[in-house]
Amino acid sequence: MQAGFFKAICQIGIFLVCAQSIVHFRPDGSYEKYMKLLVSIMVLTQLLQPLGHLFSRGGGGDLEERVQRIREQLEAGMAEALEESAYSDALLERMTLQELNRVLEEQAAQDAAEASAAASAKEPQADAKEAQENPRQVKTIEPVERIVIDGTR
Repeated sequence: MQAGFFKAICQIGIFLVCAQSIVHFRPDGSYEKYMKLLVSIMVLTQLLQPLGHLFSRGGGGDLEERVQRIREQLEAGMAEALEESAYSDALLERMTLQELNRVLEEQAAQDAAEASAAASAKEPQADAKEAQENPRQVKTIEPVERIVIDGTR
């Protein structure tokens, strides 16, 4: 491939020397701009010729193989990225579910503690309600200390 580029550069150099000698020894000065335009187009053609061979079927086989290899590498990288993304999504979902379960367990324990505290605080009120509902049932009342006001009983 480098030999082809070296050959193309040598051809362009020789062509430029020949073209300049023709432009220099022209028969009349009025045709100078047309001669330079023609030489410029020919130089561009000489420059684009190796690129045409590179992209054509004849000289571009190696390029096509490289492009195919790069395409395969990109597809493999995309497949790997998709697998990692799916794994990350599954891991994130599992972690979220674990966190939700932990929070729910904490809330259930807190609710149970509050319910037991409320039940122990409601026991005297529950006894009073039961006494009102079932007046025939006898309950014992604990004596209360006497309160003395102004020294009289």
